[in-house]
Amino acid sequence: MLHVAVDRARTQPRCWGSARLCELPLSEGIVAPWRVPTSAEQDELQRTEEIFKTWSLLLHARRSSDSSLTASIDALLRDLQQQGIVVQNIKDVIDYLESFPDMIEITDRVITAARRLLPNVKLILTLYVDPEIDDQYLVIYARATCYDESFIQQLERVGEVADSYLAYRQGWLQVTTDFAPPE
Repeated sequence: MLHVAVDRARTQPRCWGSARLCELPLSEGIVAPWRVPTSAEQDELQRTEEIFKTWSLLLHARRSSDSSLTASIDALLRDLQQQGIVVQNIKDVIDYLESFPDMIEITDRVITAARRLLPNVKLILTLYVDPEIDDQYLVIYARATCYDESFIQQLERVGEVADSYLAYRQGWLQVTTDFAPPE
C-alpha cells in the first residue's frame, strides 16, 4: 500500500511505499492511500495537464481581448456622451455589449446614421428587457418636438440602416420612438 502526505511548504503531496517515491498533483490537504500511477494513467494525466495549459492560454488571451473590449465599449460610451446621447441603464448596456461585442460597431454606425437623418432629435440608448419572454436587446429611442410624417419616415430610414447592419449578428438593435418629449 502507498500512503500520501502533504508537504505544506511544497503544496505537493508526496507518497511513499512500495519501492517508488512519486509526487502527485493532488489538492493541498488531501491525505489518502495511493498507488503509483500506471503508464496509461500517467499519459492521461499528461494530456489533462496539456488541456489545462491550453485553457490557461485561452483565458489569458480572453483577458487580453477583454481589456480591448472594455476599451472599445468605453470609447463608444465616451463618443455618445460627447454627442449628447443619453445612455440609460448604463451597466445593462455595458453587459449587453460585452456579451455581443459586434454590437459596439453597429451601435456606433446606427447612431451616426440617426444623427445624420434625424439632426434635431434627442437620442437615448438603453437596453430593452422583454417582460414576457427571456429576450433583451439595445434600443435607440428618438425623441422629437414634433412627431409628424417626415419624422416617422426618417425614423424608418434609420431603422432600415440598422437592419442592414444586423444581418448574421447575434445581438439586436431596435430604432424607435416612445413619443415622449425630448426634455
